[in-house]
Amino acid sequence: MAPNINDKVAQASQESFNELSDLLTSGSDDRSRLRGPKNVNKYMTKPTPNRDCIFRASCTCNFSTEDAYDEVSKVWNRMKADAHFDYLGFEDELRLRLKSALGLADDGCEVIFTPSGSDAEYIPVMIAKMLHPGRKVINIVTCGGEIGSFTLDCANGKHFSETLPVPSPDFEQPKIGQPLKGLGENVEAIAIKARLKTGNIANATREIEQILERSKKENAVSILHTVIGSKTGICESLRSKDNCIGVVDACQARVNFDEIKNVVQNGHFVLFTASKFFRAPPFCGAVLVPAHYVDQIVTIQSSLPKGLNHFLTSGNIPQKFHFWKTDLSTALNLGLILRWVAGIYAIEKSLSISFDERFQLESAWRKEICGEVEKSPYMEILDSTNIPSIVSIKVKIGLENLWLRKDELTKVCELMTEDLAHKIDNADQSFQYILKKECYMGQPVEIGSDFAVLRIALDYENIFQLKTNFEATLAEDKKLLSKLQSIIKNYQSLCL
Repeated sequence: MAPNINDKVAQASQESFNELSDLLTSGSDDRSRLRGPKNVNKYMTKPTPNRDCIFRASCTCNFSTEDAYDEVSKVWNRMKADAHFDYLGFEDELRLRLKSALGLADDGCEVIFTPSGSDAEYIPVMIAKMLHPGRKVINIVTCGGEIGSFTLDCANGKHFSETLPVPSPDFEQPKIGQPLKGLGENVEAIAIKARLKTGNIANATREIEQILERSKKENAVSILHTVIGSKTGICESLRSKDNCIGVVDACQARVNFDEIKNVVQNGHFVLFTASKFFRAPPFCGAVLVPAHYVDQIVTIQSSLPKGLNHFLTSGNIPQKFHFWKTDLSTALNLGLILRWVAGIYAIEKSLSISFDERFQLESAWRKEICGEVEKSPYMEILDSTNIPSIVSIKVKIGLENLWLRKDELTKVCELMTEDLAHKIDNADQSFQYILKKECYMGQPVEIGSDFAVLRIALDYENIFQLKTNFEATLAEDKKLLSKLQSIIKNYQSLCL
């Protein structure tokens, strides 16, 4: 028998269709909460479609696509209509569909769903402590500054938000930085910067070796990360060390699925989300647990740390780990389930275009975007990375090389979403239309000691648009860049 629908879900089932947007923000942390006069989250989006904007911000946070939102609506209506809907079976089905899409259906790996890519970091820490009880865990997190904002907190086994995905009335609101009970004790997470102060990509090899040597002397358990798709598109070479637990951060989900399949089969945990490239509502994470570790977990059958009760529910855990389910609430995280409905729909749809064709479309698009940026005296491309679907742009005001910093670019990002026709004088009526247009870019990323970048990022839906009509899609990007340049030219009057 499926668990009862909790009071919030029961109430939502009696409300209008618009309540689905509220449901999609539930079971998450404070980043997803809608707020302010525009009723948007901290990244200026919401889980419903936005039909009238130019959207190139999938590297940060998404609006749903219309067809994915329709799919979620259909599933939600099925749930409401069936008093005996098998929620646990449905979540198992989503897991199997994800594994199948990644080519891992018969691999023996398992999937644990998490409320976001951030708290996915808790799972390798938990398993390290289960397999090596009593030993310190040293967690080496690479590409620092270009991964999730709360990755280091979670890699330390600590709370990163005062809002819990699975709240309970008997639990006091946590403080940010507070260790999760049973998880965050005796853990040291170390961040290695992605870039030097100049903005050049750093070589982390020597620093990693020094940390691993210290870890060995302390008889600690080492977790070593590899990032295949950072905020600006950095792809690190896979790190595989003896006596290390390997974790691959693929949360941007922009790489070839064959690469993800290979690293799982080589015994690495993979952190994955559908709420970046695949446009699922914020946020939905997953941890791919390699078969090698599945066997060890089943053998020892340790209990879950109590601190994870506020992040996971029993449905998030695969049947193979049934002994963990009894440690968790049987309440549903329906918001997470429905966000994954959108994500799996998009992932499966994307498979109709081969990765090679997608890469060619992305590369051709990037070449055109870089050409447009080079025409502007106020913008400059940061560098070329392995992932062509993200273009990172430095921005300056005036002709001096005084590049804008993160806080300044955050304001530019906000202005891109606003109607500026009444704030910027321009006699050209066609350009007035561009100034009115809502345009969304990836949130700024701090790169060097004195500058940051904005990002233009494609998503899976853009790939179909490029394939259908490359020039029309590129024309939207040119409008976005025109508005950005206009904001830069008028930066003093708009921002100061």
